[in-house]
Amino acid sequence: MHKSYLIISLLLVSIISCTEKKKVEDNAALRLKGDSLITQTFDTLRNTLVRAIGEKGFPGAVSFCNTEALPLTNSYVYEGIIIKRSSDKIRNSANAPDSIEQEILSVYLQMKKDKQELKSVLKKDAAGNYHYFKPILLQTMCLNCHGDKTTQIKPDTWEVILQKYPKDAAFNYKDGDLRGIWHLTFLKKKSMNQTEKRINKDLILREKLAIERTDMAIERTLLSFIRTSLYFVIAGMTVNSLLKVSYGWWVEILFWFLGIVVLILGLLKYRQQKKKLKNNEKHIGDYKLEWEEDIE
Repeated sequence: MHKSYLIISLLLVSIISCTEKKKVEDNAALRLKGDSLITQTFDTLRNTLVRAIGEKGFPGAVSFCNTEALPLTNSYVYEGIIIKRSSDKIRNSANAPDSIEQEILSVYLQMKKDKQELKSVLKKDAAGNYHYFKPILLQTMCLNCHGDKTTQIKPDTWEVILQKYPKDAAFNYKDGDLRGIWHLTFLKKKSMNQTEKRINKDLILREKLAIERTDMAIERTLLSFIRTSLYFVIAGMTVNSLLKVSYGWWVEILFWFLGIVVLILGLLKYRQQKKKLKNNEKHIGDYKLEWEEDIE
């Protein structure tokens, strides 16, 4: 009888351990997906915003954010996943925090006040949906639109802000302040395996295109070396033909030598870069491996 109880107890412990391990693995996968989507979305927003600033200045950037920020935030949304940004001091009313976002913002603000490190948060709601939160810290460039409105935000920029956002509250921040949060919702009904495949497919396409661009850049560099090598050869022949001096052949030989050296350097550089590119191709699509390497 005692042996039966012992066996049953061991089985229960084993089942509980396996369940907990599966839960930890699922949570880690969700965090990886969340970080990947946030990175893609942030890079797209930042790069497009920097381009808008370069073309139209900060007043133009405010107009850009007014019409394009939300669509760009949703550009990497997949079925079963919702991406949102929110803050305790909003500029766009569409980013107003809901109850769970207010709770997370309050925790982050208190942690910031206590000078604690702000870490990502993963929560599961009563419906079985997972919510992934990550803090947004203000960067120096952002002070041009979110800093002190009397000393850091220029009058023409402030005028556009008031036109686009009459009830704006997103100013008087300092560098490094908590600007807001990323909030990703993973809906329960969506198959995680299917979502993973769609994310991975997008990463594969992006990485393949990047490798093609790099390959073309390597080939252009080789052509530049070849062109420079030919310039040296032609220059040597031209100098020898025009100068008609006794040492003209030595000048031509020198230029030929320089041309050959440049050509050899170009070929070596080409071979080296192509080898690096080939080695990196094995990581295409294996985004988990890349994340693990980054963490290590």
